[in-house]
Amino acid sequence: MDLPIEPYPVTVPKMDKQTGKVKIHEAAIILPSDLFGFLHKDPARFRKVFGTPDQWALYWCTVRGERWFQLHPDKDRIQARPHEHCPHLIFGDDAQTSKRVGNNVKLLMWFSPFSESRLSADRMLPVYLVPTREKTFIGITNLLEHAAVWSFNAASTNKQPVSDQNG
Repeated sequence: MDLPIEPYPVTVPKMDKQTGKVKIHEAAIILPSDLFGFLHKDPARFRKVFGTPDQWALYWCTVRGERWFQLHPDKDRIQARPHEHCPHLIFGDDAQTSKRVGNNVKLLMWFSPFSESRLSADRMLPVYLVPTREKTFIGITNLLEHAAVWSFNAASTNKQPVSDQNG
């Protein structure tokens, strides 16, 4: 999307191929709260990626009887101010990167069902990408997922956070 957003560094354990020992490395995540906040400064781009508050309100009205919405932890806040809560979907999957078995990556992305663009490249917002062949893969993804959850929760307050997940 050609945005000047710096990926957020996350300290993760990673196997050193030369020594066979686990060392601390940095992985990166694009914080949804940063991306949402940056796009909010450009109304035309924001609308292209996330739709409009009127669409969001109509969506929340339409799904109010759905079981998943009844169980949603922010249901009361959403119903009180539906124009302030952008619906989005989170998509995670792994994909093969070569013909060799085991060369996969795990990808976490998110998008709004109200994006004006129909091109995946314009509407699918990356969060992180991790090679799954790492022996410490589970630890890496757990730490990245923790940062992603923190960022989505921060974005749900409709205020740009002043500190990161560690305070």
